Amino acid sequence: MPNLPVRDNPGAFWNFSRTLSFRLVLATVLVVLTVAGVVHSLWLVTAERNVDDIVAGLNREILHGVSGTVRGVSEDVLASHHQMRALFEQGLLNTASPLEVRKYLLGLVAAKPLYTWVEIGFDNGDFWGANRLDAHRIRFVTRRWDAERKLSRRSTDYFRQNDTGLVFERTEEDEEEAYYSPSRPWYQAAVASPGRMVWSEVYLFASSHKPGIDSALALRGKDGRTMVLGIGFELKQLSDYLGRLPVASEGRVFVMNGKSQVVASSHRGFQPPPSLNGGQKQAPMLGEFSDPLLDVAHKVIQNEPPAAEAFRSYRVAGASGSRYFVTLQNTGYAKWMLGTVIPEAVFLERTHANQKTLIVLLSLFALFSAAAAAYLGRRWIGQPVDALRRAAGRIEQGDFDTRLQLKQSAEFAQLGTAFNYMVASLKERERERDMFGRVVSPEVREKLLSGQLQLGGETCWVSVVFSDIRGFSTLSERMTPQEVVSLLNEYLAEMSEAIKPWGGYINNFIGDAIVVVFGAPVAHEEIEWRAVAAAMSMRERLNRLNQRRRERGEVEISSGIGISTGEAVAGQIGSFERLLYTVIGDAVNLAARLETMTKDFPGNPILMNAQTAEVLKGREGLRLVDRGPMPIRGRANPIEVYSLELPELPDSASLSD
Repeated sequence: MPNLPVRDNPGAFWNFSRTLSFRLVLATVLVVLTVAGVVHSLWLVTAERNVDDIVAGLNREILHGVSGTVRGVSEDVLASHHQMRALFEQGLLNTASPLEVRKYLLGLVAAKPLYTWVEIGFDNGDFWGANRLDAHRIRFVTRRWDAERKLSRRSTDYFRQNDTGLVFERTEEDEEEAYYSPSRPWYQAAVASPGRMVWSEVYLFASSHKPGIDSALALRGKDGRTMVLGIGFELKQLSDYLGRLPVASEGRVFVMNGKSQVVASSHRGFQPPPSLNGGQKQAPMLGEFSDPLLDVAHKVIQNEPPAAEAFRSYRVAGASGSRYFVTLQNTGYAKWMLGTVIPEAVFLERTHANQKTLIVLLSLFALFSAAAAAYLGRRWIGQPVDALRRAAGRIEQGDFDTRLQLKQSAEFAQLGTAFNYMVASLKERERERDMFGRVVSPEVREKLLSGQLQLGGETCWVSVVFSDIRGFSTLSERMTPQEVVSLLNEYLAEMSEAIKPWGGYINNFIGDAIVVVFGAPVAHEEIEWRAVAAAMSMRERLNRLNQRRRERGEVEISSGIGISTGEAVAGQIGSFERLLYTVIGDAVNLAARLETMTKDFPGNPILMNAQTAEVLKGREGLRLVDRGPMPIRGRANPIEVYSLELPELPDSASLSD
């Protein structure tokens, strides 16, 4: 085969400029430089915008939404109070009907996830209240004050909330000391301002010992008794609500009262550590937290306390050098002040959004520019690569007449020439392998092609299986030559399939006889077991074949099998004009003699020599019978012969090749 022509190195820039590599580099550089220049210029213009104006507008929008939400909660509580007041004053809810009142209070808590308590306290110390325990559980507490014993008897009904309503679970009854409604902060705050809804100071709820706040309204019932309607919620619920605001993911949203005590914060895990203040546990001051963002707000308030009616925005630097925007605004309810602390980087996202808009416009321009490059790339690269792919697919399917003609560039032309030479070589090699594989086994073929087998032989330890059809000469006399060939092909195909899983090398077909070698040309472990397992598989295959022959009305076949283990010479034997890989030696001859000896035993059992049997003794599932020393034709001394009683057919997957 002629050598592949090599193109001379042009050695000149003009010739290089005609290559595909130069064209791709040039096109890529031009597109990248153009897009980068435009993006850089427009981005410089965008970056010069006044960030302070953007921050002020955005903060007003955030605070307006958050403040509106807080006002909405307050208005919702106020609306609930008005509703409760109207129901009681109009007699639609009668305190003489505890079941009716309980149903209303439970329904109000179930409908308002933010409410922790909806309660009624009486001047005699009695108490009714619906309490949300978590997202799915609500309880109703009834307390009856025992003035003589100075304790209250408590009855608690537990309910589970689902899609259909409240489901009663159980009732518990007990006694508790020191819970007297008129002594609670929410009750006292309402009585101090009769007929007007008031907010209590932050205090610890008696039920959960967690900080909370109540709105309360004192009324006088028709029976002349004073009762206070209260709606309370834990600060944790308000903090969770603030934490769900979008701005809380990067910054802080907090609410503080007129004493600069933190009522709630969006900080994850916020739980105000209660501090003692005149014997009453209340919320901490803003400066008592270790949160660095809340510390920034505290320093701002220290330097310039916010006006009660104003919206104030500050731009300050934190301890780490990062810059923050702090905004404060009065909510207009209960002297609560709403504040935000947001890193400056968050506000730059608006500028980044503007940049993305510009990038979209630039991308459209880049797409237009890239369309031309894509067309050229398709013409210079895509078409020849597709042709190469299709040609490779045809070769994979066995079409070795495929040829390529690539003219898109000098490199592809050279690639096409190399590809055609490769295909021609593959075609010749495949033809030789196919012819070679028909005269030798695949194992021998691969070793010969890889140079592992040389002229001559080597001594190795092998197990040889020799099998022959009983009475084949008599059987073939009654058959036509075509029928004999058909029988042998079917029989030998079944035997070959039985041998294959066990790694045996079919050395030769001698008419109706089969010679199988284990241990050459490929060395395996446990060759004795492989030989016996293959022999058993051959018997199993023969039984299936005879079943089909009986169904077709044909004569059954019987065979004898001899197995011998010992030393033999394996290698290429013959002349330079004709070589044959085979195995010769006493082990091969003895296997043939043992096969012939099976005629002397009923059922033509599998016979083997002592070297084979000794290795297999004690193997589970095998039953070997010692037939004693027996004379062998061509040997001066008898040999120990063993027969195999056939057990269940073994699984070839249990032994690695």
